[in-house]
Amino acid sequence: MTRIALVQMNSTVGDLNENAGKMRRLFRAAREKKAGVVVFPAGALSGAPLGGLKHDHDFMAKGEKLLKELAGECSRQAFFSECFPTPPSPAVDSKLAVRSSSSPYHRGWPEQFWNEGSRFASEHGVWVAECNLVGGQNDVVYAGGSYVAGPDGSLAKASLFEEDLLVFDLEFPPEPAARAPGGAIAPAEDDRTGREFRFHVLERRSGHPEGVGELYAALVMAIRDYIEKNKLPGAAASLSGGIDSAVVLSLTVDAIGADRIRALTLPGPFTTAETLRDAKILAKNFGVPLMEIPIVDAYEAVKRSLKALLAEGVADPEDIAGQNIQARIRGMYIMALANRHNYLAMNCSNKSEGMAGYGTLYGDLVGGFSPLKDVWKTDVWNLARHGNALAGRERIPQSIIDRVPSAELRTGQEDRHSIPDYPVLDAIFGRFIDQGLPYSRIVAEGFDADTVEKCLRLYYANAFKSRQAPPGPIVSGNADGRREAQPIVNRFRPWE
Repeated sequence: MTRIALVQMNSTVGDLNENAGKMRRLFRAAREKKAGVVVFPAGALSGAPLGGLKHDHDFMAKGEKLLKELAGECSRQAFFSECFPTPPSPAVDSKLAVRSSSSPYHRGWPEQFWNEGSRFASEHGVWVAECNLVGGQNDVVYAGGSYVAGPDGSLAKASLFEEDLLVFDLEFPPEPAARAPGGAIAPAEDDRTGREFRFHVLERRSGHPEGVGELYAALVMAIRDYIEKNKLPGAAASLSGGIDSAVVLSLTVDAIGADRIRALTLPGPFTTAETLRDAKILAKNFGVPLMEIPIVDAYEAVKRSLKALLAEGVADPEDIAGQNIQARIRGMYIMALANRHNYLAMNCSNKSEGMAGYGTLYGDLVGGFSPLKDVWKTDVWNLARHGNALAGRERIPQSIIDRVPSAELRTGQEDRHSIPDYPVLDAIFGRFIDQGLPYSRIVAEGFDADTVEKCLRLYYANAFKSRQAPPGPIVSGNADGRREAQPIVNRFRPWE
């Protein structure tokens, strides 16, 4: 019988000493459970992804030295997969395929990951044990979900979005297995001797998050790791009374706790009493201290200054330049709060706004991390409801969830006056950006051609903004892959 431990570990890129120390501790924990073979995920020592760090001579030299030390301490009982020269792996039965991986997360990824392992096990008549990295790193999320899959459909899974130690026993008879009629491998029963093997998992996991719950958990982990791995004391949040800032607050509180967050609300000349009220209720519901600083005086002072400098029309509040003044004043305040306390300034833009360019550079696009950067607006509402359900109470007021989206930068403004309604915008962008469908195919699916053209015009015209936006977790599987390949200076339009 072979006892194998999959060490699902959260590593920090470049922190070789800390990662090595954690590997030693987890190896000892696995050995205490009598594991004869211990499997680490790819990049356990180095962290992942490395980017340009893999070209750093000092880093590579130190990593190679530490890996040799670890291999010696583990007495060739551990599987490693690193960018450094890797020692030989321990011998395991030929009917077991062992994999070390650092497979990035995207929505729906866990089921795909497990299904691929099960399919390989079934097709090749072997057991598959795969140990995957867990944790957030810049814009990449690793979900964990390490597993062992059998040729008969047996599947045991580690936790998602947290470190875990999955330990299991496998025993293979010395003789070839009997075959069922038709040549198929005879089925085995968990925890009992079957005709081909004995399989037993020490502690089974259950209750993996699904759907919007999976997305919520991924974003919480991404925020927590970005703050902790950068050794920041906390986060600064701006609460507008809108849905985006409410969801970012919910995610951040669940990531690091309310006591590590400071919040501002910055009412301007067009802020309604209802949104200001909801911002205050929101902060109270989450137990986050809130400072209210009206920006009307600052706005009027900047207007007067710009009137003298650029001409009267530029400072008209109905003009785009006048509207952007308010956003940039608010950006200045939130960055001042973050700088004062060395906090991470949380950006509240979502993917729908980002792809449409519906945001102000150096205004509401400021910040150090953007949790909703790869989340469509329609999913932001779903996250709000899930956050409330998770808490078992209405942390985000229903009035915020129900409110018609508005930046409140002019009288009576609503987002739909500038961009299509979010369900339509998201449906078109989802097809064009996430699925890669061409303009003609989207129109053929029944969308109004003028609306599709408007969406894509916004997309092409605002590529320059996304290059200057803060990082955020990739959760779509494609994120902004098409945008990254788009030149900023680009006259191509698919409808012309």
